[in-house]
Amino acid sequence: MVDFMRITKGMLNRHNDGGLIFSRKSLLDHIKSARTGGSSRLSALNVNNGRKLNVADTIASRYARSGYERLENTADSLEKQVNTLGSRADQGAVSAADVESLLENYNTTLKNLYQCSGSLNNFYRQTLKQSATDNMDALSRIGISYGKDGSLSLNSSKFAKAGGEAIKAALGSGSGFMKRLGIVASRVSDSASANVRTASLQYNAGGNLGSSYSSRYNFLG
Repeated sequence: MVDFMRITKGMLNRHNDGGLIFSRKSLLDHIKSARTGGSSRLSALNVNNGRKLNVADTIASRYARSGYERLENTADSLEKQVNTLGSRADQGAVSAADVESLLENYNTTLKNLYQCSGSLNNFYRQTLKQSATDNMDALSRIGISYGKDGSLSLNSSKFAKAGGEAIKAALGSGSGFMKRLGIVASRVSDSASANVRTASLQYNAGGNLGSSYSSRYNFLG
């Protein structure tokens, strides 16, 4: 196969002396017809289910899917931690490490919501933050503080001094914070899962062909 990277302007102009290119067609025109029987790989990407697709579409779908997969995973983990830690707080068996792990998942879910666009994700992000701000009195008593970006952090020294009842009031299964956190995490996970499926359908419609095209002719940019 012709190494198109080595085709220079001078070679393109040598159409009358037996050069490689016999017309002033563009390089892309030759690529589109090379080894395809006159049918371009680009053309195959252009139509799917009545709408035009291109490489940019499939790349966008791939990145959207990746972002929603991360969001689904962190929201799932957050929901499980809420259930586990809530029960342990009811029993007075919560450690600072347990709380820090919960807050880390909370912060990661919040970050992933920022990275996924859409009005519904904006709503979930605000609701997640509100679950903390509406319960800051109880949370601050056990050393949990709220940052400017909405993230939560733990003062382990203050937590160590907090009594079991204060911890239960803030993080027990019946606390306002944990109830709302569990609901929001569940809804975020469901929404992210639906978006993963949608992005996958969009990507699979042209993604495999687009990837093949991009890898073979990646010098086009």
